[in-house]
Amino acid sequence: MTKTNFEVRQWAFSYLNQADVDLLLMGLNDWTYSQLILHLRDECQNWPIFEAYVRRARNDEPIQYILKQAHFYDRFFYVDQRVLIPRMETEELIEWVLADNQQSHQKVLDLGTGSGAIAITLKCEQPSWQVTASDISKDAIAVAKQNSTSLKANVDFIVSDVFNNIDDKYDLIISNPPYIADTEITVMDQTVLKYEPHLALFAPNHGLAIYQQIALNLKDHLLTNGTAYFEIGYQQGPQIIAIFKKALPDATVSLQKDMAGNDRMIKVGV
Repeated sequence: MTKTNFEVRQWAFSYLNQADVDLLLMGLNDWTYSQLILHLRDECQNWPIFEAYVRRARNDEPIQYILKQAHFYDRFFYVDQRVLIPRMETEELIEWVLADNQQSHQKVLDLGTGSGAIAITLKCEQPSWQVTASDISKDAIAVAKQNSTSLKANVDFIVSDVFNNIDDKYDLIISNPPYIADTEITVMDQTVLKYEPHLALFAPNHGLAIYQQIALNLKDHLLTNGTAYFEIGYQQGPQIIAIFKKALPDATVSLQKDMAGNDRMIKVGV
């Protein structure tokens, strides 16, 4: 018996919320939301696959990993369990960087690039910038290179633990490093804990260790009047400001809130 998209959508609502159901249907059919609504009364052409996707999502697998894509800054990035799923908060970090820096030919480093979302987005938005992306994970670099190719962004890649394999200096350094403390595991979403790479999530010393590591060598990798931007945990603002002020007493350090009013970003100017 054939099923319409409306019927399979109603069935899926028994297991998942509407947003996730619609994401699965749109991703599976390469539809916009408007196209989904237009096709609701049509026969579902992918019922067995859709049913399998819903059952995977019921087991806490993120929709983005099921579809092998994540929407970020008006582009689709390939993602799988080798990299974190890009979040909307990171789009706000990119907005801050772009608003502050209108100059052409900036030399930029994205530390801990993961899927390449930051580096590739900056290169696409500012084609004249020279963008390098690094990550400790060879697997993550492989995913980022795939996205760089598919999105036609000419980005250079380096496998490096923070600055260990990086010799150059940059006008801009941007990073969304691991910043979650082990003590937060009990309050985290199971979709994150079960599927996303822990290497990209957790950091020692209450989630502050990578910022401390970066702060020690940041000045050596910024050009004169260079600036660094970091995404942070919403409760970490004062601690991370203190870390950078201690390592760089003459630096200017400013805190930026996200759209929800939480401390979410730090800017460090040397």
